[in-house]
Amino acid sequence: GSEMCIRDSAEPGRHRPLSLAADPVRVCDRDRPDVQLFGRWPARRGGPVRPIGYTMHVIDIGTHHGVRPATDQDLRAETLLRIMAHNGVRAALTWSLKAAQYDFAGNDETLALCRTHPNLYPVAVVDPRRAPDCYAEVERCAVAGCVAFRFPRELQGWPIANQAFQHLLRAVERTRLPVIVHVPAAGDATALLHLVGDI
Repeated sequence: GSEMCIRDSAEPGRHRPLSLAADPVRVCDRDRPDVQLFGRWPARRGGPVRPIGYTMHVIDIGTHHGVRPATDQDLRAETLLRIMAHNGVRAALTWSLKAAQYDFAGNDETLALCRTHPNLYPVAVVDPRRAPDCYAEVERCAVAGCVAFRFPRELQGWPIANQAFQHLLRAVERTRLPVIVHVPAAGDATALLHLVGDI
């Protein structure tokens, strides 16, 4: 189809789907610029190939906001929005460093931020080591309007081959929302594939 349905709801504060038919979109991960997914070109504008100079809208799926004690980088939400505007990024999926490093309250901050800025889409962070509370947090975030789940194991320090992670993925699967997982090392992607295949 021609829809990238990030959130399809008419409720105030919820996100509408992005139409690739009307707005061709390049989806890219800030941390993996070599991996890009292109939406189909609208037929009314001349078919699948466009000349150089054709404007495309960019969605960044790899942003976060908050404070990271290990760095002095300015990671505030205000900075994220300024960088997006400067670089012509139309929208971004974003998650909270507070939720990754401290507690689930960071997910509430993300939801509040995205209600204020409709070009930001909320991604929930849930730590599999915090069972059983993490299962209730999955359901809560899905109902509250998060569009995906991010597992920042690069910050939390747990392996993919983790039974607690597998149990949490089962809970996420029931929400029908996508999952974003950091897989930098050789064999990580294969391990994740095997884990998901057992769900």
